[in-house]
Amino acid sequence: MTEIYIENYTEKSFVVLGDTRPHKENIKKLGGKWNSRLKDNKMGWIFPMSKKDSVEKYKNTFKRTGNIPEIKASYSKMFNMSQKDLENILKRLEKLEQEVIFLRQEVKELKNNDNVGKKLDNKPNPRRRLLKTFDSKYEGRTYDED
Repeated sequence: MTEIYIENYTEKSFVVLGDTRPHKENIKKLGGKWNSRLKDNKMGWIFPMSKKDSVEKYKNTFKRTGNIPEIKASYSKMFNMSQKDLENILKRLEKLEQEVIFLRQEVKELKNNDNVGKKLDNKPNPRRRLLKTFDSKYEGRTYDED
């Protein structure tokens, strides 16, 4: 029977070592990446800590049955995400939604201020110029006005 084992590698990752050749395709499906240049001249499969539960479950199933467990090819990486990963993604999406709402409000205010500026004097408003650059092909570039 081939022996595989798990070692913590960094704070954010762990490795699967041992005779992993018979498990190669399953390890790939679980999200592992082969690394032949690990610390201490080791070679193995590196995973993010978020995958540790699923890899340990796979390893324990293998130890218990003695057979290489079948991993269905229909699993996508999204289904292998941990609950913590999904919660982090949800938090990031909520934050982005709040930023979009805030930016929309700022754009409205800038447009309103721009209209007021045009009525008061005929000088070009620098805020208007910033809005034009935001929508243009030069988006994200900054420049100094003379």
